[in-house]
Amino acid sequence: MILFKKALLGLTLLVSFTSLASAATLDFNEVAGYPSNASVINLSNANITHNTPFGGFLVTQDFPGFEFNSLNDKGSICALVGPQCLGSMGISFGGAIENLYIGFAGDDLEEDEEVIVSGWLNNSKKATEITIRNGGIYNFASLGIVDFIFLQNNSTKDSGGFLYQDFSFDYAESNVVATPLPAALPMFGAALALLGYKGWRRRKS
Repeated sequence: MILFKKALLGLTLLVSFTSLASAATLDFNEVAGYPSNASVINLSNANITHNTPFGGFLVTQDFPGFEFNSLNDKGSICALVGPQCLGSMGISFGGAIENLYIGFAGDDLEEDEEVIVSGWLNNSKKATEITIRNGGIYNFASLGIVDFIFLQNNSTKDSGGFLYQDFSFDYAESNVVATPLPAALPMFGAALALLGYKGWRRRKS
């Protein structure tokens, strides 16, 4: 009976690992106080590049009562053009990702204000592009597996632009590793049967 319980626990852990997702995010608190004229920001799991040679970034932490705080307490970022968040930027992730979500926050958004989000994998651009014109958290899973995204900001100078925040994604490699695990289930079942047979023989003798 003890052997059976141990085997059952092993089966439970095996099934759990097959559904494990490596949820990750971009934490802008890592670069608090970053110089605003920097053209590249290096996070632990991504590099962010301003689209213009002399562009900079605005990196904000979450402050009590700030209207545009992130929901995940990881801060926000935008690419500056002058004092406003009107720049475009690219994000190169530390590996292939999928199931991407991004939050958008802005003040007095105009009808003609937009950010076009596109994705790349291995330097090949995906056919899908997604246009965002309002604040909120958006699902970019339709981009599929990507290792680079580009945020093309077409906002007007009167609007102030967007802050980007609340990034959430899965590393695609984790799903590839987890996929073959169910193939081990038949062997695990055979092992359970063998344990049961040995227990039966022991009781019979």
